This record gives sequence, C-alpha cells and structure tokens, in this order.
Amino acid sequence: MKSFLRSIWSSATGKRGISFYFSLACLVCMTISLILYNTTGVTTFTPELSGKVLALMYACIIVSALVCVFEIKIAKYALYMLCLAAWLEHLLSESFFISNVFVGIDGNSFSAEFICTVVFGLLGWATALVSAILQKDGAGNDAERPVPATANAED
Repeated sequence: MKSFLRSIWSSATGKRGISFYFSLACLVCMTISLILYNTTGVTTFTPELSGKVLALMYACIIVSALVCVFEIKIAKYALYMLCLAAWLEHLLSESFFISNVFVGIDGNSFSAEFICTVVFGLLGWATALVSAILQKDGAGNDAERPVPATANAED
C-alpha cells in the first residue's frame, strides 16, 4: 500500500517544479488559518465571524487547489492577491481587539490562537507570492525557454 501511494505521489508531482510545493504550502497555511479563525475568531471585541474573511479564505483555498493542479502563472498572482486581501481583512475585522491590546488599559494581550491565525495567513500570502515568482513562463513548468544565440568563436 505504501509503495502504491508513493507511486501515485511521484507520478502526480514528478514534472512539477518548486513552484508547486509553494502553492501546496499556501493551501496548507490558508486551511490552517481558516480553521483557527473559525474556532477562535469570536471574542468579546468581535462578536461574530466576518463573512468577508470567510469568503476570501475559502476563495484562497479553492484557487490554491486549482493552481496546484493547473499551474497558470497569472492565477498564482491572483492567488497572492486573494491571500493578501484575506489576511488584511482579517486584521481589519480584529481592529478593536488589536487596538485594545496596544492601548493596554485592561491588560489584554494577544492570544496564541490569534497570533497563529495571523502568522499562518501571512505565510499563506508569502508562499503564494513566492510560488508566482518561481513559476516558469508559460502555462506550466514544462514550458521551454528559447536558447539565446551565441556568436561563433571562429569569426
């Protein structure tokens, strides 16, 4: 069974470049960030989860899964923008909590769950950007770049 799964994994990822693995890391980070936000997003300062944050995070996960299958460079930049928007919208939805911690009147501090949600969101959009930058030109990583002409040394 283990060799069967290994053969499936190697056939699915055999022709993929490093960009694929950054897209996969983005998928994992945004999924963890979404799970953490769903479980710990309701606080005394934010009485309900933000629909915008949830929609953007779900869109990030869906686009990231599609980008892992179809390696299209422009889609990877769109994924980066979605992840950045989701991360910023999350920070905006938690602005009362963040400002209360910075003012420090009642002694609140950042919870470990909040920090993990923010860090995984940050890692999600950073890995999406790196994936887009490392993606070779063309539809996928199999695209050939033209070889530059060189001068003949005998002339």
